[in-house]
Amino acid sequence: MSKKTLEESVRETLDQYFKDLGGAEPHSVYDMVIHTVEKPLLDVVMRQAEGNQSKAAEWLGINRNTLRRKLVDHKIAPPRSLPVAAPRGGPGSGPAKPVPRQNLG
Repeated sequence: MSKKTLEESVRETLDQYFKDLGGAEPHSVYDMVIHTVEKPLLDVVMRQAEGNQSKAAEWLGINRNTLRRKLVDHKIAPPRSLPVAAPRGGPGSGPAKPVPRQNLG
């Protein structure tokens, strides 16, 4: 693992960003950085939480509804759920069948 901290990496990247501007005025740097950092943060945390949004929200220290909104904003699809197996007969499988009327009289 690299000895460089996340803070040092961000600092170096931002310094390079300003150099690359070549004297041009930057705009909305805060929003750009937050948006750029937030997507991989959400990706990694959701993967580590195995798609569990409640757990991921707790780890991030945000409300689950806020997490859901951020996932939509960043177009991060929730993990696909496993297909549910079809019932195999027996009680509770398929629609109920009509019971024939008995003539009691």
